[in-house]
Amino acid sequence: MLGTDNQFYLNHLPNGNKNALGSLFLDYRTNEDSVHLIVYGHNGSGGKMFGLLKQYESQDYFLGHKTLTVATSDAVYVCPIFSVRRVEAGGNAYRLEFEDNNSLTDYINQAVAESLYPIDVELENAARVLTLSTCTGWRNQRFIVQAIMR
Repeated sequence: MLGTDNQFYLNHLPNGNKNALGSLFLDYRTNEDSVHLIVYGHNGSGGKMFGLLKQYESQDYFLGHKTLTVATSDAVYVCPIFSVRRVEAGGNAYRLEFEDNNSLTDYINQAVAESLYPIDVELENAARVLTLSTCTGWRNQRFIVQAIMR
């Protein structure tokens, strides 16, 4: 989903009905030219929504699940994960604008350095970043999994 803000789909379904789990949704500032796509979802119990994302806190789990698969209306993307980390809501991890490719590369390298564990992935020619973001239960802390979208 893509709304006019990052609040509505936190507690609404795609049809507009209220629902505590809400919907998975893109950051409202996203457009077709965005190089950083952020998808938000609740950390639902029993694995609902992004409830299973927390499994990536374990490096062993990551080793068996090194990519994210994204299906759109016109393509399927297999996205190698490059960073798994806890961040502050609204911090630099949620940056959407990059002056040039060097700025994007610097952002990716910083994310790699802040990952909970080392991840070896080919980062050359990274043109787009996919971030999955969910809450942790600790105030402004969020848990994110980031991948290269090629």
